[in-house]
Parts: sequence; structure tokens; C-alpha cells
Amino acid sequence: MPPQPRFDYWLCRLLAGLQAGVVGGFVLAAYLWVENLLFAHSAWQAPGLFATALLGPAATRLHFGFHTVVGYSLLLLCSGAMGFLFAVLVPPAVAAIWAANIGIAYSLTWYFLLLRRVLVGPIGGLPAGITMLGCFLFGAALSLYVRYYRQIARPVTQAEVAEQNGNYGKQM
Repeated sequence: MPPQPRFDYWLCRLLAGLQAGVVGGFVLAAYLWVENLLFAHSAWQAPGLFATALLGPAATRLHFGFHTVVGYSLLLLCSGAMGFLFAVLVPPAVAAIWAANIGIAYSLTWYFLLLRRVLVGPIGGLPAGITMLGCFLFGAALSLYVRYYRQIARPVTQAEVAEQNGNYGKQM
């Protein structure tokens, strides 16, 4: 019997893109946190600025609070959605270096179209170079999509099934 696929092709692609997007969101959040500290700003300025998209100008406080959680949640939600869309646009058969290049171009395109044109108010407090470099890192993290897809879509072999069935319940 030939190896069986783990999941459907598109489901694997979308899950891998979602995972790469969320990882990229964590990379972007960590980068913005460090950059804010290096420029002697509050570490919570960036998530507060992102939270203004939902909570309005009152979310620009410089201390940790509900607005910080909302800002990070919104950042991760948008990052996951961008990774999801990236998985729709980029086939998983592409080489990792091309996935990185496409991811960087994709991220910087969204940076110029969305962040600088539509959401100028919410991120207006962050310097352009800082947010562009953060989007560059996010795009590079999207290249993990190819690796995640290959891990998820790897077929299950008969030996793995037999090993799982044979060891079921024996380990405590």
C-alpha cells in the first residue's frame, strides 16, 4: 500500500502559510519591541499604535495594559492573514530562497500599499525606516512557509503507522 497523504493539499498550504505568518508576526513584534527600546521609547509604543486601529487614539498610552494586548493580538491576526494569503499566491514547490525573495517583496508591497497609504494614522508614530525593516524581516520569515508545508504534507508511511499502533498505550 502506498504512503497516504496526511491532509488535503490546500489545507496543508493554508496551515503552513498561517503558521509562517504568525511566526513572522512574532518576529515583527520582537523587532519593534527592541527598536523602541533602542530609540529610548516605551517598549509598548508599537502595540499601542497598532491598537489605535480598533480602540482609537486613547490606545497610544506608553505603559502595558489592555491596549497592548489588543495591539499584539491585532498584529498576530493580520500577520496570520497575510501568511494565509501568501500560501494562496505562492506554490509550495518553490525553492526556499525564492520563497524568501517573494516573501520580502510581498511584505514590502503590503507595507507601501496598506501601512503607508491606508493606516497612516495608527502607525504614524513609528519612523518609516523602522517599520520598513520590520516588514522586511516579516517577509523573510514568510519563507518558512515552504519548510512548514513539507513537514505537514509529508506522507505517513506504513512503518510509522505500525510503530504508532504498536506503541499505543505502552508508554506511561
